[in-house]
Amino acid sequence: MVTAGIGTCREFLSSRFIPGIGLNRKARYDEALNQASQRRAQEDARYFGNRLPATEQWRLYEWLRPRAVYLDIETNSFGQITVVELYGHGGFTSLVEGDLLTRSRLCDGLAQYDQLVTFNGASFDLPLLLASIQGLPLDQPHIDLCLLGRQLGYRYGLKAIERQLGIHRRRPQRACLSCLGMARCTGVGRPSAKCWNTHSAKSRSRLKMRSLDRP
Repeated sequence: MVTAGIGTCREFLSSRFIPGIGLNRKARYDEALNQASQRRAQEDARYFGNRLPATEQWRLYEWLRPRAVYLDIETNSFGQITVVELYGHGGFTSLVEGDLLTRSRLCDGLAQYDQLVTFNGASFDLPLLLASIQGLPLDQPHIDLCLLGRQLGYRYGLKAIERQLGIHRRRPQRACLSCLGMARCTGVGRPSAKCWNTHSAKSRSRLKMRSLDRP
């Protein structure tokens, strides 16, 4: 399109002839562009999420940035979801299995947003969520930063890519589930599955002790 002097959708629609595109195909493209323009005016993000290829959905980010949610999940050693983390609208929400992680809460949380941002979510987080919790509203446009990074030549995991980009994290004080009170973990960097298994074991032990204490 650029070689034909077409740089925007408006220019495409206003041009009667486009080199290399027949009139019938041009008419179909015009119809699709007009419909997309109407959906854009209606702020219908999900329309584009269902039509744009996964590799192109990053183009919607500037439009949908105020309505984007950054999603991550944690699993135990059996591959079961233990925590769903959401960051959006300037706030962070952590939904923990056995406490706040319910279908209704997660559905309500996700429905507030019109774009998903994950790292490796297309092959891990979203398929696992959909298989584990039925009926989740996950039809928003989705930017998988892992796939996007590969398009730009970045490989390996998130921390390796951060180092390639010159991003340096401060040593975190991660909340650890090994204590029921969500105390600060003294073993920074422990695998989340290991922390969850420790937490579950302590929970069962405390529950057993409480049962034995009852008359």
